[in-house]
Amino acid sequence: MADKRRTRHDPEKERQLRIDLFRALSAGEMTLGRAVAAMRRLSRLTQPEFANHRGISVQSLRQIETDTGNPTVETLNKIGAFFGLQVGFVRRPVNTPATAASRPAVLTEAARRPPSPLHADAAWPSQGRRRR
Repeated sequence: MADKRRTRHDPEKERQLRIDLFRALSAGEMTLGRAVAAMRRLSRLTQPEFANHRGISVQSLRQIETDTGNPTVETLNKIGAFFGLQVGFVRRPVNTPATAASRPAVLTEAARRPPSPLHADAAWPSQGRRRR
């Protein structure tokens, strides 16, 4: 049986998969683990290969992919750097609890979306109204 990672892939399909990944990340639709697993699959690498390539342990990668790990910002930046991503904050919906299972991926597309300053008029969802 041939190795699926070594077969020729359609560049247009791969480009679309990357676009879909970046869109899902920007919208906060993926957990951190699902995002890392998707990046690894796009790279067509096994967990040991991907971990070695990114300079992290296989155990850390497995924990991150299953949303059971507590990775450092440095580790997340190592993983995301290959895709032009960096760690950042993602705003979650107002009524969503901040549990590990519902936590959105915190990798943001650095190249396309530079950080924007917070507007002075904006109130945080939990505040209700702004204090003066």
